[in-house]
Amino acid sequence: MKTLIKHIFNSSIKTRIIVIFSLIALILVGSMAFISYQFARDIYMEQIEDQIIMMNSALAHDLNPVYLDYIQSDSDNKALLYYKNKLDELNGIMELHNIFLFDKNLLVLVKVNEDISQSRLKINRREIEDLQVASGVISLPFKGEDGNWYLWGFYRLTDRYYFGIQESAERLDRLDSLALIFIGIA
Repeated sequence: MKTLIKHIFNSSIKTRIIVIFSLIALILVGSMAFISYQFARDIYMEQIEDQIIMMNSALAHDLNPVYLDYIQSDSDNKALLYYKNKLDELNGIMELHNIFLFDKNLLVLVKVNEDISQSRLKINRREIEDLQVASGVISLPFKGEDGNWYLWGFYRLTDRYYFGIQESAERLDRLDSLALIFIGIA
């Protein structure tokens, strides 16, 4: 590397100008590519955050929290069946990746599609516990076991119970491929 730099500085002024111009252009194009990627990602994240919070709020208002205290794990529990049917109905309308109810101990009471482990919810414990009743928040994007991007939306139904959805954030994959295009251009 030292010999390359020494060779460039010992070469003609024309070669030095070309090398310096190329380095400046590379730095500028790389910086613009990074800024463009971050700008596009931020816009997408704001849009999907608003969308998930609105969706979570609308779906949560369709749930009656009166029977939440009566949910038990046995399969013929009336409260469990009521909420399972209600979540299936809501999932049929919105076609979400997952939709679930959980308590303040982060124990999933009712779920629709796949298992939600308590340890995965603990990652978002602070955001969940800081929620006020009738308010929502979303998680940071994460890659699922299938390699796709997802976001969780949480909504506090009562002091003890929460409603959650897992929504696909597939456009993040496209943004990642866009980043590769920007790097290629740079």
